[in-house]
Amino acid sequence: MDRITIIGVGPIGISIGLCLKAAELRETEIVATSGDRAVLKLGSEMNAFDKTSGNLKSALKGAQLVILDTALSETREIIEAIAPILEDKCILTDTGPSKVQVLKWAEEYLPDSVDFVSGRPIVKDFMDSDEDASVDAFLDSEYCIIPAKRVNQTSIKTIVGLVQILGAKPLFIDAAEHDSYFSATTQLPMLMAAALVNSVSSSSAWREISRLAGGEFKNSAQLSSGIPADNVLACKFDSASTIRWINQAIDELTKYKKLIEADSENLNEEFEAALDEWAKWQAGTIVPQDTPQIPSSGDAISGMFFGRRITQRFREVSKLRQSQNGNP
Repeated sequence: MDRITIIGVGPIGISIGLCLKAAELRETEIVATSGDRAVLKLGSEMNAFDKTSGNLKSALKGAQLVILDTALSETREIIEAIAPILEDKCILTDTGPSKVQVLKWAEEYLPDSVDFVSGRPIVKDFMDSDEDASVDAFLDSEYCIIPAKRVNQTSIKTIVGLVQILGAKPLFIDAAEHDSYFSATTQLPMLMAAALVNSVSSSSAWREISRLAGGEFKNSAQLSSGIPADNVLACKFDSASTIRWINQAIDELTKYKKLIEADSENLNEEFEAALDEWAKWQAGTIVPQDTPQIPSSGDAISGMFFGRRITQRFREVSKLRQSQNGNP
């Protein structure tokens, strides 16, 4: 029997497990391992895994595909720990944010017998807790794929197959490019959320202000609730990009400040421009629909880890989900 092992297990890992279970892969066991017994219990109750284990070595035994869903601050240690016990010809992938750094760790610690294909799902619906995990979490979303330098093409196709089974769209991207864009779309919002909370809470009237803070404040400040150590590392690993996007945001805020001071009618144009771009992003119209696609599931993974019949079955499941969600 084939085995897929998910290490760490947060909302992303549980969602991956749910998708793999929904695909009903024949002769394939979905195993999860974590030091957090509560999250393993939750995943089991959600029917995301066939088996859970608190023992890393036991969970990895016989695994042909291993998925890291770990905090950035734990990833290096885990890669170093599992490197000697991964099966020969095993494929390792991750779901974390820092691609340049994780590729360096993989090159440093993994043996030649293990292929590393880094990945990162782009989930538009923010998952605040493990309970937010869903079989539809990745449906029609982009999933970044960044192969290591020395990797077999079969391993890349296997990860493409995994992504398509999740209902996502594979997106091959350069590691440095990914990290810069990550800084813009994830790190910058987190930094602005932290700055918002700290700037408001430092007021002597914070006690009174907090009583007026409602949904707007909650939504804007939510990203400041992440793990501080992970946020620090993400900033450090690509500090140049982070600083560049901070400066861009400062320029924009300064422009708004000047328009407000001048009581300028141009302020409305800025808000309209922001609304327009936000609406286009929400509607998915920024990227042309005729963007070239990679080969279809059947072409990409025929004879690989996931079989042709399984892929066809998932296509049918995916089409059914889209029709239920009102998508053509």
